[in-house]
Amino acid sequence: MANEDLLLRQMPHSLEGEQAVLGSMLIDPRCVPDVIEQLRPEDFYIRQNREIYETIYSMFNFSLTIDPVTVLENMRKNGVYDENVSRNYILQLMDTTPTAANVGEYVAIIKDKTLLRRIAETAGELTAMVQENLTGVRVVRAFGRERFEKDKFNKQNDLFSDLWVRLGHVMGVNWGIGDLLSGIQVLTIIAAGIVFVVDGAITEGEYLAFVAYNSMLVWPTRSLGRLLSELSKTGISSKRIFEILDAEPEKDA
Repeated sequence: MANEDLLLRQMPHSLEGEQAVLGSMLIDPRCVPDVIEQLRPEDFYIRQNREIYETIYSMFNFSLTIDPVTVLENMRKNGVYDENVSRNYILQLMDTTPTAANVGEYVAIIKDKTLLRRIAETAGELTAMVQENLTGVRVVRAFGRERFEKDKFNKQNDLFSDLWVRLGHVMGVNWGIGDLLSGIQVLTIIAAGIVFVVDGAITEGEYLAFVAYNSMLVWPTRSLGRLLSELSKTGISSKRIFEILDAEPEKDA
């Protein structure tokens, strides 16, 4: 039960995405500049992955050669090398990443997860700020800090709003492209099916059945993607809810 609670409270992240980005940089150093331009070490949620990326990030800034051997050597110098884990993990990253051609997609996944974590952190800070001011309202008034606290809240609230706008833009673009591709797929199947029917390759009944089955498959798949997106948002909210539920009730003096 404790392990399940821990998993539920984890912030949004993609282990596979982080590993794919690191693996891509290790098997094809030509993609390193593009990745460095878009990601920062703090974008990696898993500590082990973050330490490897920090090493590569630092090596790139000093114009050092980047390959598995030099990365491991610099990890030793930085004090983040584990004799029992690091070498095997580097090899695992390379083995599980067959090509660096899709590194842009992997980077986009990490950026999306980072944005969701920032939203969660900002929401938590806003909630804590409101709670602190409600419980300490007398202190705030006594020291004349109303304006300071108001400005502080407005600044954090503006940041929170900006993050939600960015998230909406990312999701809107992704969903729009997905819906467009789904529509193109359906139109292609319809056009190809008509050609096959005219040529006598399939019957009208087989054609209609295939179109119907395809439609039944495409839209539930699209809905599943949106459901997973909503589950990510739910994970953000659940972290704060658990914190509130686990908090010890205040006792009157």
